[in-house]
Amino acid sequence: MKYIISIAIGVAVFFGSASLAHVIFHEKALTWIVGLTFGVLSMVISYKKIGDTSIKQSVADGISYVKATREEMISLIEDKDAELYAIAEQEIIDEVINNGLWSQALVKAKGDENLRKVEYMKLRVKQLKKKA
Repeated sequence: MKYIISIAIGVAVFFGSASLAHVIFHEKALTWIVGLTFGVLSMVISYKKIGDTSIKQSVADGISYVKATREEMISLIEDKDAELYAIAEQEIIDEVINNGLWSQALVKAKGDENLRKVEYMKLRVKQLKKKA
């Protein structure tokens, strides 16, 4: 039973961390490396913990570990996005914008010029992420 629970925790952490890594890095090899690293690590930790504590406590510890890892990865995403938003904002200030996105932004903003800038930034960040 101890093995099965450890493997289940490891698999869950693998898929969770791999999907977050894919969102951050957009690179298949790095996604696998991050997923396997966190998956194996959580499997080993949970296996050792199950012997020392109750199964319920071990599962709770595993969930806490996954949540903490998820929050760290989201923080990395937000830091990366902050740079991209700064680029998009500077484009608006310098009036060096992508005309197609600028037109899309107007439609999304339903004609509101202030909201158009916000929509442009969202569209431009999405485009910059795809290029990265």
